[in-house]
Amino acid sequence: MDSVLQDFRYAVRMLTKSPGFTVVAVLTLALGIGANTVVFGMVNSVLLRPLPFDRPEQLVKIWGQFSNQGIPQNAISEPEVWDLRDTLRSASAIAAYSTGNGANLTRDASEPLRVTTSQASAELLPMLGVKPALGRLFSEDEDKPGRDRVALLDFAFWKTQMAGDTAIVGRDVQLNGQAYTVVGVLPDGFTF
Repeated sequence: MDSVLQDFRYAVRMLTKSPGFTVVAVLTLALGIGANTVVFGMVNSVLLRPLPFDRPEQLVKIWGQFSNQGIPQNAISEPEVWDLRDTLRSASAIAAYSTGNGANLTRDASEPLRVTTSQASAELLPMLGVKPALGRLFSEDEDKPGRDRVALLDFAFWKTQMAGDTAIVGRDVQLNGQAYTVVGVLPDGFTF
């Protein structure tokens, strides 16, 4: 133990004699530790931690492809989803979704608020094992053209923009000037 203290004192004396080297050494250590922390955080979130869905090992994402036009991955169309539902027997459920769309939301004559929206078929959330925090999820009959004017709110959005109003279910909100009936609120922490 005595030799460790002696070595430590010697190291401190040498570092104080050359402050330039000390600064470079400390910055190098800080960058190395920081880079390792970032890389581990990404590997942990992408590879090590399981997806927050029921049976994530059974989920598959299907893409379209236009190789001759240089498009290796492309969203499939609605008719292609219908064809997959009719012909693909190896899947227990097939759902469709689209994310990252924008819309102007107004409620009760409030100022418009720009929001990010997603669209999903009725099968998606039950397939992922999602249970609503309030209200219900989409129903099969709302998945038909002309019946698709229903909305689910994100939990954080409901808390902050709707003040956690539990009476929001059944009320209308305006998305780009069209009325949508709120049928439920997604659970806290749900991300897609």
